[in-house]
Amino acid sequence: MLPFVLYAATGVVTAFHLYYLLVLAAFGVPQNPWEIVSLLLSLCILGCAYLYLYKPVLASRIVLIATLGMWFFYGPAIVSTARAGHLTRMAKIQGAALPYSAVLLLLLATAYSFFASGRKSGAGVASTWLFPTRTARLGRITAIVVSVLAIVAVAAWFSRGSQASQPARSRFLIPDGYVGWVHVEFDVPGAEPVSSEQGEYEFKIPADGKLSTSSLERFGWSNDEYFYVSASGLRPLPTRAGSNRMVWGKINGERGDASSRRQYEEFFVGTEQQFKESAGSREASPPSPTSK
Repeated sequence: MLPFVLYAATGVVTAFHLYYLLVLAAFGVPQNPWEIVSLLLSLCILGCAYLYLYKPVLASRIVLIATLGMWFFYGPAIVSTARAGHLTRMAKIQGAALPYSAVLLLLLATAYSFFASGRKSGAGVASTWLFPTRTARLGRITAIVVSVLAIVAVAAWFSRGSQASQPARSRFLIPDGYVGWVHVEFDVPGAEPVSSEQGEYEFKIPADGKLSTSSLERFGWSNDEYFYVSASGLRPLPTRAGSNRMVWGKINGERGDASSRRQYEEFFVGTEQQFKESAGSREASPPSPTSK
């Protein structure tokens, strides 16, 4: 059962990580074409977990090919992150647990499949707990039952989370002509709460683009609005794909240590070219705490 667990965990965790990266692309974060290829390969690894229950050597050979293909994405990503000096800072961010887990499992699956794919199969071949030559019928049934229960549990968790979430519409009022990153930090002691009326929250962004508020972050899908504010009134900022889009790279995150975690939200205001130039030179770690 060890190979089944390893391959299944690798497929699931890497798939979630890559799906998360693809979701960020919808908010304007630059997308790597290898993300889509790697996502398909991660699903292939998940399928091989079940194939291993019947044909262990064949499954391991397919997994080896799939993991080597995924390293074409993860390898350069790790190198670029290390060169930029972001590994230490990422360790302090709770969201970094997902990419770290994906890389670790991918490394283990690559190493295991390399050794397992070279083993012989058939009668007379010794079976060990580390490299089993076959899976008993009871083990196959157990793997399938556990998988079904896991799917049901995850579906119930997502359903409960979506019902418990309370999406609130937000209006971001940004100084006219501001170009750059906007950073909102929530649950800051001593800061002013954001104003709300009929379920709509209003964020008045200072001239430097950094706002601290004592209000808590609200989770859930909502149709947020963004405006430039001037003496003549409000001018809406386009958020949908197109040549005149002005809001990019929106992301919600959490940082801090175990005793003082704090949520933040950030996005970029400007043209697509300005966003790409900023994303290329900007550090991956969130801005430092701000005071209002």
